[in-house]
Amino acid sequence: MPAEAPEFIDEIAELDPAFGEPFDTVYEEVFSEGALSVKTKLLIMMALDAGRSQSDGVEIVAQQARDAGASEEEILETIEVAGLVCGVQGLATGSSALSEDG
Repeated sequence: MPAEAPEFIDEIAELDPAFGEPFDTVYEEVFSEGALSVKTKLLIMMALDAGRSQSDGVEIVAQQARDAGASEEEILETIEVAGLVCGVQGLATGSSALSEDG
């Protein structure tokens, strides 16, 4: 099952289908099962959001990754990789993915 496209893509597609629908199509294609699982793709996306200091994105994608079967340990390791590659800021931003119970 593909991950759900961000809401802003749907909003743009509704206002301007010729512009927005191709983005929605590409998103659905990229975030469907392939050589990489949807879960793995979402963990990669979460790490990239952490590296770009996008804490809202990290939180949203972390939940999507959980919904796709990611464990808290997988989320933590992904944050640790982001922290190693992107520095302390990536680690700090990535920590927003940790659940209260994790």
